[in-house]
Amino acid sequence: MKFKFSKKQMTWGMTAFLVIAAGILFYFLVFEFRNIIKSIQGIMDSIAPVLYGVVIAYILSPVLNFIEHYLLKPIFNRFGASTSLPFLTAEKKFKTMRTIAVTLSIATWIGLLSVVIFFLIPQLITSVMEISRNIPRYINNVNHYINTYLASQPKTQK
Repeated sequence: MKFKFSKKQMTWGMTAFLVIAAGILFYFLVFEFRNIIKSIQGIMDSIAPVLYGVVIAYILSPVLNFIEHYLLKPIFNRFGASTSLPFLTAEKKFKTMRTIAVTLSIATWIGLLSVVIFFLIPQLITSVMEISRNIPRYINNVNHYINTYLASQPKTQK
């Protein structure tokens, strides 16, 4: 004879299981929080290069498609790559076009990144120098504001 649990027994069993699981989870969150954070950080450090690659591929996909469809396909068709070279099958032509498009996309990405860095670094240096020159004035302004505020508050006079 097979024993069947009633709905009430299943409810109590699930409740007890969830309470015990929540207690164990709470214990580990309270007493082993640093280890959990270290583990999560280690996993994220391992996954980070893959995520960067996915983001860069997602960003470069429209550039790749543009280069492939609007630049390389007309060039391949204009110079007879589709008819005059019998050793280039459709798959080989696609692979060749894709390789050239990927190379041009990466070159475009590196070029744009270089231009941004070329213009950003001098501006960043100028901003940091300006902030470092103005820090004493900022400190004096904050000090003056605090003194004025405290002088205007009668409760702080006592």
